[in-house]
Amino acid sequence: MNPRRNLLPRLLAGLEAGILGGLLILLWFLLLSYLGFRSPWGLFNLIASSLQQRATWGLALSSSTWTGLAAHTFACGCLGMFLGWVIPKPSTGRRLSLTAFVFGVIVSLMVYEFFWMRYVPLLGDYVRPLAAAISHLLFGLALAQFPKFYHALEESPVGAQLSTPAGEQRQALAQAPAPAPVQASSDPLQANTSGGGQPQPLEPEPGSGSSSQTGRDQEAAIS
Repeated sequence: MNPRRNLLPRLLAGLEAGILGGLLILLWFLLLSYLGFRSPWGLFNLIASSLQQRATWGLALSSSTWTGLAAHTFACGCLGMFLGWVIPKPSTGRRLSLTAFVFGVIVSLMVYEFFWMRYVPLLGDYVRPLAAAISHLLFGLALAQFPKFYHALEESPVGAQLSTPAGEQRQALAQAPAPAPVQASSDPLQANTSGGGQPQPLEPEPGSGSSSQTGRDQEAAIS
């Protein structure tokens, strides 16, 4: 099997799981931001201002908020695709993956400690360790749904085309039974039967009528 075609469904399933984890963390951060700042957009404005190297940040929804949301969603989607690249194809019938859960928790913790805390150092002042641990668990639970997303994609027509090599598709088309040819009937009455089931009179062949009339004239002249 082509490794590339086997990898594409896994990457798409990992992307879906990563986006789901990003949305769960997004809801959790909205709640934390509202409890800490009385505004659901405070933490995302903080992330955006730190990435843009701005000294001030506000609490209202603005263009900087969308920058923080996009950065968060992009990072979670990339981690999900990385999961689909690392973890092998899930077995049939499995809907959850303990390996994906552990992978999600560890990777989320590493990204938080070595990326977000480095480029957004103020995030540690507003997100307590327990709240950060809950966000890591949420991301791990989302990535644990990786087998379910993979099998749903595999059962779809698009996923079947992605996971099936082109050679196997051509072989399946070649092995498909050909339609049976339509055989013409040798019975002239059956061939000239209309849709109502009544036989239609046969038309004389060209020249047959004139030749028979000539024969009768010759017999009358002899007699």
